[in-house]
Amino acid sequence: MKTKKLTPCQSIKKYCKEQCCANDLKSWKNCTAVNCYLWPYRFGKRPTASDIEKQNEHEKRIATPSFFERNTLCKGGMEND
Repeated sequence: MKTKKLTPCQSIKKYCKEQCCANDLKSWKNCTAVNCYLWPYRFGKRPTASDIEKQNEHEKRIATPSFFERNTLCKGGMEND
């Protein structure tokens, strides 16, 4: 039996479908794990510019603390008056 060699992108697609999404086509196509490094490659192709931009925007939102976090971090947490 000869096994077919997969390209790196095809391997990522196979991993995402089988391991992350348990072969559920709907959850694979609508994957919300944008912070995953494999996310833009989940379809087995090079990511589009919009996929990369979407992931970059998500990373910026995660890295930027919210207004509440900024205020509580700067003041040492919430204190009772």
